[in-house]
Amino acid sequence: MNILDPIMMQIPGFAVHYTKHPVFPDMFSAMIVASLISIGLNFAIALLRKKTTDFEKMNKVMKETNEWRKQYTAAIKKQDRVLIEELKKKQAYVNGAGFLLHRLPLVVLYQKLPKQPCLV
Repeated sequence: MNILDPIMMQIPGFAVHYTKHPVFPDMFSAMIVASLISIGLNFAIALLRKKTTDFEKMNKVMKETNEWRKQYTAAIKKQDRVLIEELKKKQAYVNGAGFLLHRLPLVVLYQKLPKQPCLV
């Protein structure tokens, strides 16, 4: 911190607006507002995910994923190289399916949002 900073903040025109008239005068009100914003965003994202997720398809993919994991674990325990290689070919599909079901609606929404410059 520079020695001149406290002096510069007292000169009219050099001080930033929010130091003269803070939006939240104390930390408690700022904490409450930040908590309300985060809770609201959490509910909004939960509703969006509920509206955009196909639960039948998700259950089908989850069953396939669980079945693949059981087979893969059994093949590793038995050290069956042929089965392990066969299951590794399907690994990319199994790993990608969970992403598509859970995160794709948020990715699509993010791409559709208008790009605005940062105002900070």
